[in-house]
Amino acid sequence: MPQFPSSVNNQFSRRTAYVQMMVVTIIVGFLMLIFCSIAMSLVSEFNPMARSLSNFSVTDVFYQIDSSSEKADTSELVTLVDMTEVYDRQELATIIDEIRLLNPTVLGIDIVFEGLRGDSIGSLRVKETAANDKGVPTIWAYKLEDWNNTLNQYDSTSHSFFCDSVSVIEGYTNVQGDENGGTVRTFSIQRRAKGQTRYSLPARIASEFLGNATLMNSSKEWNIGFSATHFPTIEYWEIAEHPELIRGRIVLLGAISDGTDMHFTPLMKRMAGVEIMAYTIQSLLIHHDFYEIKGWPLWIITFILIWLAAIFHVEIAHFLSHFENNPFLYYMSTSYFTRSIVSLLYSIFLAGISYIIFKRFNIIFNIGWTIMGVMLIASG
Repeated sequence: MPQFPSSVNNQFSRRTAYVQMMVVTIIVGFLMLIFCSIAMSLVSEFNPMARSLSNFSVTDVFYQIDSSSEKADTSELVTLVDMTEVYDRQELATIIDEIRLLNPTVLGIDIVFEGLRGDSIGSLRVKETAANDKGVPTIWAYKLEDWNNTLNQYDSTSHSFFCDSVSVIEGYTNVQGDENGGTVRTFSIQRRAKGQTRYSLPARIASEFLGNATLMNSSKEWNIGFSATHFPTIEYWEIAEHPELIRGRIVLLGAISDGTDMHFTPLMKRMAGVEIMAYTIQSLLIHHDFYEIKGWPLWIITFILIWLAAIFHVEIAHFLSHFENNPFLYYMSTSYFTRSIVSLLYSIFLAGISYIIFKRFNIIFNIGWTIMGVMLIASG
């Protein structure tokens, strides 16, 4: 860190220090690239480190701030009906009919009725329910299976048993984590399977709700908005008691407490697939998507912010160097402790600004690289 004794405390020395800090910033940038390249290419026993780096997203931090500091808004669009404890198909058919009688705008059924399973009477009852939607748009779930990396599509699909003989609207429910099978942050609108374009259940539901099919033309991965939201949830035996939570709303019927369908989310908790779809539908309907700064713009902004941090260190050292008569403050002008505190405060400030930009403008800037560089500057 440049020193500023009174004999050389002038504008020229400060400008020289700024140039020095630019050189230091460039070196820090190379160090970050080297460190991260090593971490991402480590041998197999150290792969968890690489997975942790690739699984990090600054949006996770922002959504956790939301969930801890804000009162959750109650969704006025989506209601969840929990049928975790129901296995009898006759009873499930009755639940579906009961929901339809209360006239939801759209009903999404996150249940795949695979095969007859020896329950011929219950299966016949479900088939009759599927054939008669009672005027309520109903979207039935199915699964995409056997991903083919070569063809970039799924090789097979798994549908409810009645889909071969009954015409229904279907949407796949595959919940996707990151590339390492970790946190769920996105949901697809469409996928290729068996040579055809298939559409997700959230996209189908949002399209039916809006009465507009153009939404399903998007091939992008949709960023799920996990802002603090409470989705009204009722148990299957409470349906008749809460018509206000069914009528005119999107209703999702599925298992909320099924341990086999739980996924990691940015909210630092595991969440049922049907609840993740509720967040996805809400994001689609309110057009909650964000723009993430990537590539060269990201690196240019990162470089400038790290350089500004270095200049901030210079200015603090310059200010404290004036207190020659105060041994403590004069010592602090060259202390590593001072640089560490300044770096910490600067990082907190950047995190706050990034959060505000995300909340107000839906723009994401990954400050992880900047914070790493600022910490390296402190010891540089």
